[in-house]
Formats: sequence, C-alpha cells, structure tokens
Amino acid sequence: MTERDLKIEFDSILKDIVSPIFKSYGFKKQRNHFFRENEIIIQTFNVQQSQWNNAESKKFVFNTGIIEKEIHSKITEDTLPVFPKNTDADVHMRNGHIMNKGDLWYELNYSTNLKELKERVKKDISNYVITYFEYYNSPKNLLDFFDWEYEPVMSPLFKFYTIEKYGDKKDALKYLNELYLGAIEPQNDVFEMGLHGKTVYTEEKSAKINEEWVSKLKLIATEREFEFKEQSNRSNIVSKEKETKNRFWLFRNKRK
Repeated sequence: MTERDLKIEFDSILKDIVSPIFKSYGFKKQRNHFFRENEIIIQTFNVQQSQWNNAESKKFVFNTGIIEKEIHSKITEDTLPVFPKNTDADVHMRNGHIMNKGDLWYELNYSTNLKELKERVKKDISNYVITYFEYYNSPKNLLDFFDWEYEPVMSPLFKFYTIEKYGDKKDALKYLNELYLGAIEPQNDVFEMGLHGKTVYTEEKSAKINEEWVSKLKLIATEREFEFKEQSNRSNIVSKEKETKNRFWLFRNKRK
C-alpha cells in the first residue's frame, strides 16, 4: 500500500476545489488568500491550517472578512495593502458560524476519504460562503448583521459608522451613547475554570477605564453636536437582544 502524502492531498483541495470556485466569482489569489472588491466593499477569504498539524493529520478552517472602504478609513489610519487579507478586515466570520455550526474545522488524515472531503468542501463553500459573500457585496445589507443573535466579530466603531451611514442616524447615536456608558463604567472581567461541569475556580479582575477610548467617543459625539446621556435604558436593550431570534440565514430568505 502506497503511503499517502497529506500535504499533496491538502494542496489538491486548494487547487481543484477552492481556487476554481473563488476565481469564478472574481476573486484574486495569493497563496491561501483570496479577495475581490467593488467601489465600496472588499471581501477577503483564507484557508487557515492548524498550528498543530503534522505528517499524519491536517486540520484547516475557512476565514472570511469584509471591509467597507470609507468606514475602514475612519476607524484606522493604516492604508489598505494592494492585496487585502483577513487581518485587514473589519468584519470577521468563519464558515462554521455562517453555517450556524460553530467553529467548524475540517480534518485530513490517513482514514479520510479525499474524494468525499473535496465534495464536502465544495458544497460548503458554494452553498454558504459564496452565498454569504454575494449577499453582503451590497453595502446596505451590512445592517442585517445587527439582526443576528450572535453578531460577527467587528469593532464597535464599525458598527456605529455602519448604522450611521446605512441606517437610522438616531439609532447610531443611541448606540454611541451605549458605548460611552460602557466605557465610563466598564464591567469587571470574570475568569471561571470548570471541571466535570462544575465551576471550581473563579477570579474577578477590576476593570479600568480606557481614557483613550473615552476621549475617542467624546470626539465623535462633539463632531455631531451630540451630548451623552448619563442614564439609559440599557437593561431594556439587553432584554431585546436576548429576545432576538437567530437569523444567520436572514439574507438567504430575502433572496427568495
């Protein structure tokens, strides 16, 4: 029996499956990274291998990123590179979260049926990742992120500027006020270690006010001639968030 070379097999997944799909949708490629852009939006994708990979097992995951060019320039002074990557993105999602399956990793080992794995990767990218990118290629659809029960990883300022630009400016200022209240009264960090389903160790660290962050929020408010309100119905907002149903596939329903 010929010994399998998992590196060659992994490379064949990229060459035979991943690359052709993304190139057919206008993405440019650089090693394991892909991106495409229009006048407003940049979308990024990469294949990340586990740091624990070895000759007998290779695990990998798909990362996606979205950049709104104008908003990005407001958040950071860094100039985007010629070939943007996931590390440059403002919105981060892994394919498992797009599929509502958590942090989904693929594994290639000596017992893996390579043909079946390739079919699975092809199906997941075509039915989920590409669908996600196609819908969020329209900037106004970015607002739908905030209807999800679990929002994608993004900076608070990206959320604020997105609501301000594409949504209701009053809602944006309400959110800015929430950020400010959270900044001046930060929550303590609580670390819990569990064993067999029981908490066996708890440590609480006192939170410190980030003066630079507070100053940034004050500057944004001043530019809009907005005065922060020291009291807010924050508990009502939290309750509303808890009542929100999971809408990971909201964009799919709208396309029908």
